[in-house]
Amino acid sequence: MLEYWRDGRITPVVNRDLLLRYLKMLRALGASDSTTRRWLWWFTAAEKTLYLKELNLPGLDGYQLCASLAKQTTSKSVIWAGNDNSLDPKIRGGIETVEWITASNYTENL
Repeated sequence: MLEYWRDGRITPVVNRDLLLRYLKMLRALGASDSTTRRWLWWFTAAEKTLYLKELNLPGLDGYQLCASLAKQTTSKSVIWAGNDNSLDPKIRGGIETVEWITASNYTENL
């Protein structure tokens, strides 16, 4: 997926709330300051990402946040790293209106 992003074949949609989650995850994985800054640029660069800095969606869990961003931008789907069975129906409450596709299924259907 990173290669598709790099090559402009997909465009991630990010807002401040999701950006903070990504940066927190990078820190937890031990990313250096310089690596974190590079990712920050990628996540906010207009030529690489649709960064919605004015759209605040506090209090949503990760699934709800991604679904809300997809709805706000009429994105076709949310591509995610799980498997088809790992999106628990209890978690899905209110996010069924967005197509969730695994990264492997997305690349198979190109």
